[in-house]
Amino acid sequence: MLVAGVWALVVPSHAVAAVDGLFQGAGALLVPVDAAALRLARLDLTIRPVATDRCYRILYKGADVRAAMVAEDFPPQDHAEIGAQLPCTSDLTRHLRVRWEASAVYEVHPQADLPDVTLALPVPTWNLDLPYTVGEEAGSLCCSLPVPGLANPSVRIRGQEVDRLALRNVTLDVDAGSPPQLAYTWRTSFRKGQKVFITVEYEFGAYHVGGFTEGSEYPSGSALWFDNRPRWEVAWGDARMPPAEHLVHNLSTLQAWALPGAPARVKVQLPKHVSALYAVPLKPRPTCVDTHALSWTLRADAPTDDVDVAYVSWRAEPDNAMPLPKMVAMGQWRAWRHTVAGEGAEVQHTCRLLKSISAQAKGELKSLVDQMIARRECVESC
Repeated sequence: MLVAGVWALVVPSHAVAAVDGLFQGAGALLVPVDAAALRLARLDLTIRPVATDRCYRILYKGADVRAAMVAEDFPPQDHAEIGAQLPCTSDLTRHLRVRWEASAVYEVHPQADLPDVTLALPVPTWNLDLPYTVGEEAGSLCCSLPVPGLANPSVRIRGQEVDRLALRNVTLDVDAGSPPQLAYTWRTSFRKGQKVFITVEYEFGAYHVGGFTEGSEYPSGSALWFDNRPRWEVAWGDARMPPAEHLVHNLSTLQAWALPGAPARVKVQLPKHVSALYAVPLKPRPTCVDTHALSWTLRADAPTDDVDVAYVSWRAEPDNAMPLPKMVAMGQWRAWRHTVAGEGAEVQHTCRLLKSISAQAKGELKSLVDQMIARRECVESC
């Protein structure tokens, strides 16, 4: 019996309420759409910052998008494409600026022979507003063109690289009546009883925002431990706070195709010069925090939120940005714990992280952290 299927990297809408924000991409996960006989047994996902920002030209029909002769709205299925790398500028609308790269390893178990399976890697997009260039309204903004927020994907199945990935609009059956999605597609086959490893690597942009805002970059009702501004400045959104960004990666679609009890391990690595203390995991709550990393250990078949981590941008800071304080007092520790773990949640710390806090802490906080280290209330690694 011929059993055909479609996989998809399903990208939900990520609306983050922030001032002066520009969403430029997200990561997401493979999920079978109509190949019920293909099941996920394990996922290992690692997300890392790129060493140096990489920027890519935005093309429309093979030419720079700004050269497009726009006389009317773009057709519904039209989209931009990502071209060659070029020097980065401060204008985020001139290119796709890549901040993150990801590697996802899927262990899949076919439950039947699958001789002809189409795999799809849908691409999250962001909208670029372009002006009319033809007609009486020339110069006025008219049209939003979807721009890929995920670039340079590579796929290996059984260790063999897939050499042809076609970027096109495909109809996915994840949600009934959903419109076609932009996706990279390819074809392959599986045999029943095999244990197959699929590695998908890609790079993507971040969500750039003006600064940390309560209810957006940190939970409502919480205090951001490294924000020393007076409360009236916080309420008015004073711009001295360092700029913030969001890292967003889809996880919520895992349960659609995971075997019962299938593990999913996710790790977000931060740059070596950026402490995890200045990252705010909005959802889900991490399982473990290291000096420069956040980790989650999940059941792939259980409902979970998409990863959304707000962090202090390490690329550039405004001239009047506040210097980031060190964690020295018990109040800062409690505020950080509430931000990271919430009420009553258990989050593991590495001993390395506690030692880094102890090195700068004072008084009651230093005593507490040193006792936690002595009692081994920490783990060696996440």
